[in-house]
Amino acid sequence: MRNMPDSNQPASAPGRRARAFSLVELMVVIGIIAVLMSILIPVVSRAKRQAKNVQCVSNLRSLEQAFIGYVNTNRHAPVFLNPGNGKVTTWAANFKEIYSNKNVQICPEAPASPVPTGSPTTFGNATMAYGDPQTPESVGSYGFNGFFYYPNDPDQVAGKNDQSVQDRGGVKFTGLPQNAIDACWFSDPVTADGGTIPATVTNRPAGFGGADTIPIFGDCNSFDAWPQSSPATDPTPSAGGYVIGTGDTSSSRHGIGRFCMDRHPGMTVNIVFLDGHAGPVKLPDLWQLRWHKSFNPRTVTIP
Repeated sequence: MRNMPDSNQPASAPGRRARAFSLVELMVVIGIIAVLMSILIPVVSRAKRQAKNVQCVSNLRSLEQAFIGYVNTNRHAPVFLNPGNGKVTTWAANFKEIYSNKNVQICPEAPASPVPTGSPTTFGNATMAYGDPQTPESVGSYGFNGFFYYPNDPDQVAGKNDQSVQDRGGVKFTGLPQNAIDACWFSDPVTADGGTIPATVTNRPAGFGGADTIPIFGDCNSFDAWPQSSPATDPTPSAGGYVIGTGDTSSSRHGIGRFCMDRHPGMTVNIVFLDGHAGPVKLPDLWQLRWHKSFNPRTVTIP
């Protein structure tokens, strides 16, 4: 027997469509989505910045290890490299055989400029690396503490067997005052049987008192810097006429101001120290670090 329709079930009207959302309901849904997005976007943004910060710290530790490896292998710190002699550009030329990943020279928060600049020593800023993309070796986001250069010709050191400083594009500190040479961390001669430099570097905390306050590399707008104690030669942003976003780009000054950029959250830059640890340093605290043997830390206020 054919099933008969249930008399209690209302029959659908011909052509009747399912009920659509009202305008009010759509607005409520859109409002909820907007609230969720306003919550999620900052969270995702913070997570991305934290990931970049972790990568930056890792890069600096890799550079510090390259520095230590270079010193222990060559028995002298890197010689100063002349970026204008057409042979080499930065300290990276010394370390390139120790680390193969050139990305360690680039902070994720300050990538290389996509446009050739025409000059390998062009200053970077808080969000862009220095250097010319046409010569990748010159590109970087980190600066070297210039007082870790070796101020003497390592080929004149007894037992040193290496190609000449000139072949590598190095230049002696012929124009550097003796007091500045004496302030360099590795100004002592190196002996053929191991000497003072490998011993102090291998046993860093014992060789250098307060090694946890001695910077080697850090976020920087140029490939190196020579911090000074004097407010006249190493001023704060307001006194020096530079802004925190770019750091100090003065051709007559090349000190702490080159590190003074708001590259990371909380107005900080990342620094790696002689004891091997790396992490954020608030910008005013840059003047509290021990940049060279004679450096006198001072308290500064940054606007």
